[in-house]
Amino acid sequence: MNGVLCELGMPGFVYGQASEFRIVIAGTQVPEAQDYDPRDLPWALLEQGMPAERTRLLQLAMANHGSHLFGAGGLVSSVHTEADIATTVEAWRESLKEMRDEGAA
Repeated sequence: MNGVLCELGMPGFVYGQASEFRIVIAGTQVPEAQDYDPRDLPWALLEQGMPAERTRLLQLAMANHGSHLFGAGGLVSSVHTEADIATTVEAWRESLKEMRDEGAA
């Protein structure tokens, strides 16, 4: 998911541990296409988080593309197939593009 942010040149991070991940689309730093440990991210960005309206719009956009988020995050587990993950990443990509085009991200 950070790879898509990097590809689109959008600032923010997706980070997490184990099967849970969190999303922050904010700040000015475009991430590298890699995993991030939250201890290595700017504390101010994590503390600020993502604006509530941006979170709401992201949830709606992802739902429109067939994926569901839990607030500003989600879960991946052993029951998710490679196809499930690919579908979610494509929903992520399209959602971000739509939000960017609408001026919401």
